[in-house]
Amino acid sequence: GLTRRQIAAVAGSGFWHSLLGLDRAGQPLTPIFTWADARCAEDAARLREKLDERKIQQRTGCMLRASFWPAKLLWLRRTRAPLFRRVSRWVSPAEWIFEGAFAVRACSHSMASATGLYNFARRDWDEELLDVCGLTRSQLDPLDDEVKCDDFTVYPAIGDGATPRDSSPRPS
Repeated sequence: GLTRRQIAAVAGSGFWHSLLGLDRAGQPLTPIFTWADARCAEDAARLREKLDERKIQQRTGCMLRASFWPAKLLWLRRTRAPLFRRVSRWVSPAEWIFEGAFAVRACSHSMASATGLYNFARRDWDEELLDVCGLTRSQLDPLDDEVKCDDFTVYPAIGDGATPRDSSPRPS
């Protein structure tokens, strides 16, 4: 016969590097800015003039380029200041989806590693870059790779480039 099983865990993957600004109620204020949105290239260049890119890359694993959050955040702050000030939290689209679906507010270390704001040695948000970008820690989700809910465990989404590859042969 048919047996019912309780869900033990939920996990997922989402597109990496993307940025979304939310209001106080957790609703989107901005569109999703993907890694390919290069309108902030000028801001990335300014960051490279202001900061030691090699040191930043050693701390975060990310260069000061348009594909990462620091340049996007500075571009938004420069070009859309009223909107930037209204954003209560900055998240990946996957974080927003998981919060809505499972009432979990967390960013995996995997997802954080693609923002350009994550300090690998400290396994935490990078204080210098938060300051440079005009952010406070409360504007980013807490870092957590496993959240226990009442009846199941949620593993916050990891970046799509970090998911294990299926090694089975592909049809040609």
